[in-house]
Amino acid sequence: MFKQSFSVENFRKILDYENRRGVYLEALFFPEVAPITLQIKNCMAAIRTLQKMKPGLSEEDYKSQQSKLNTEKLKLKEDKERLITQRLEAASAETASRGFRVHLTSTPFSNGMTVYVADNRPGSYLAGKQLQHNIRRLYKVKQSNRNGIIRQLKGALSDSFPKYIIRTDFAHFFESIPHDKLIKKLDEDALLEAPSRRIVKQTLAEYQHLSGSATGIPRGIGVSAYLAELYMRQFDRAIRASDEVTFYARYVDDVIVVFSPRPGSVVARYLPFLIDHAAKLGLALNLEPNKTIERDLTASPGCAFDYLGYKLSLGNGRVRAGLSHKREEKYMRRIQASFLAYQKGAQRNEKQARKLLVKRIRFLTSNVRLRNSKRNVMIGVFYSNSLLSSPRELAPLDMYLSAQIDSIANESLKRRLRQWSFQEGFSKRRFLPLGTGEFSEIIRLWKHGA
Repeated sequence: MFKQSFSVENFRKILDYENRRGVYLEALFFPEVAPITLQIKNCMAAIRTLQKMKPGLSEEDYKSQQSKLNTEKLKLKEDKERLITQRLEAASAETASRGFRVHLTSTPFSNGMTVYVADNRPGSYLAGKQLQHNIRRLYKVKQSNRNGIIRQLKGALSDSFPKYIIRTDFAHFFESIPHDKLIKKLDEDALLEAPSRRIVKQTLAEYQHLSGSATGIPRGIGVSAYLAELYMRQFDRAIRASDEVTFYARYVDDVIVVFSPRPGSVVARYLPFLIDHAAKLGLALNLEPNKTIERDLTASPGCAFDYLGYKLSLGNGRVRAGLSHKREEKYMRRIQASFLAYQKGAQRNEKQARKLLVKRIRFLTSNVRLRNSKRNVMIGVFYSNSLLSSPRELAPLDMYLSAQIDSIANESLKRRLRQWSFQEGFSKRRFLPLGTGEFSEIIRLWKHGA
């Protein structure tokens, strides 16, 4: 039976799961465990050293030292487990108390949105993770897969039948979800046990206190994504239920709908159909021209539109995927920022600035396996854009990079930088070995707003 409680047992499972992912919560939340962990490592090193020394020791002496080290290791592990259990018991007791609440702080982000961060107490973190797990398991909630959506969309568009396409998103999505309707749904379903619903309500109350609004869920908090997906199910079901909808997908707040009009259908009513169903949930579509796009393939077989980082071009029953305008601009901003940082840094330390520029260009034009990722997560020019129809779609980025390279005076540096290409990094799937420190150093320049 699935246990929802904020218990020591469940918190321990979270701790173990995050450790397997390479997120070592013990060091973050229980620093007093670190000395014991170091002693265990030293003990294990001593055991390995003893094994190498075995040929030079008598059997009796070897077994005596081995037994002593194994006993010490076992005791240290027991001490560590006992200390962790004590800390988890304290966190569990804290979350069980009626006065427990997750404290939020707000931070304005570069795109004008406000992002919220939960306090770093063990109880807040572990309760948040357990709450996410509870909602995911009980409601079978999961976020759509970006590449999966694009693959399915390409399939749905790869015929010559008449279609009407609407790509849109929700205005201020997270900030528009009404507390009362969300809480009513959770209470009426009664799938979440009372402690979980209490923490949801307390988190929303904290958000209301900070934002001054009884509408919206805190953007940036892990559980908010799950609550948003749960809340949007009514909209998803209503759109899919339409007889004229042949494809529908939503990635957070980005929506794509493909209608197949029947004879006599009025295509002008499709957008109001979406607007009405959004309004039933207290939401509104963003109707700005660059946010809501309508393409009528009943009148013309060809069109192009951006969705989830790709520019999809349709014609003669074929779909071509290139980089979206927004994603292409993002790459160009990062290239430009890298060269500007080089020019500025070269005035202080040219050698160091040169090395960092090369690392950044190699990073942009290559692929990286994320360190501490047990799921073998890959990112980079291929893995972030794997559905491009051809490497040639990246040619504008190579032209822009070449122009930036031509702008610098150092001929040796120019030759080094010309070894790297977006098209080659994509087609050959070039990999760049990076340490955690190097990764942080490279992306720091682009972290906010680029």
